[in-house]
Amino acid sequence: MDATFITPQEWEHDYLWEEQPVLTCRCSLPQFPGKSRAERRMERHWRHVEQVLRRWLETYHARCCVLAEEALEASKPLPSYSVSVSYEVIFQDDRHLSLLWRVETKGMRTQKAELWDLRTGTPLNCRRLLPRKAKKKLRGRSCLLTEAGIVALDGSGSELIWEKAVP
Repeated sequence: MDATFITPQEWEHDYLWEEQPVLTCRCSLPQFPGKSRAERRMERHWRHVEQVLRRWLETYHARCCVLAEEALEASKPLPSYSVSVSYEVIFQDDRHLSLLWRVETKGMRTQKAELWDLRTGTPLNCRRLLPRKAKKKLRGRSCLLTEAGIVALDGSGSELIWEKAVP
C-alpha cells in the first residue's frame, strides 16, 4: 500500500448556542479509497472512530452551552472552545503502518500511537515486535514504529527503546 494512497478526510464544524459559536472542531482522519479487504477493514475502523468522536462532541457541545448560559447570566463574555483531532503517518512499509494521533482541547494535548498490519488490516501491538529484554523498557507506555526502530511515548516525550530493524 502506497503512502500517497492514504488521504486525509478533513472536516470542520462549528457548534452553536443561540446562533453563537461555542465549540469549533477541526478533524483529520485517514481515508483508504482502496478496495482490498485490509483497506476496507481499516476504513471501517476509522469511520467508527469518527462516529464516536461526533457523539463525544455532541456531549461536549451540551456542556459548552451550559457554560455559555452561565456566562450570559453572570454578564461575562461567551466562552469559545475548540477541539482539534489530527494524525501523522510516522512510518510505513509494505507490512506496517504507524500513526500518531493528536487531540488538543482547552490547552491540553493528548497523543496516542497506533500500529497496523497492512496485509490483514488489523491493529498490532508493538510488544509483539520487541525482543523479550526490550519489552521491559515499555513500562506501560504506548509505542510507535519508526525508521530508527520502536519508540516508547509518554507525557514528557519519546524514548527509542529498540534500534534494530523490524523483520
